[in-house]
Amino acid sequence: RQNINLPILVITGYGNNKLRDKLLSRGCNEYLDKPIDDEKLLKKINILLERKK
Repeated sequence: RQNINLPILVITGYGNNKLRDKLLSRGCNEYLDKPIDDEKLLKKINILLERKK
């Protein structure tokens, strides 16, 4: 197994604080609720890319 460090962005239709906290505690890096707004999605992707640098 290789040590791969990929950012994880979860998109869900069942958003709430409890689910968000659970996902973040299990390794998710960012989280979005549906319906997805293009600007919010691009912002989250940019955040993940900046962290990767």
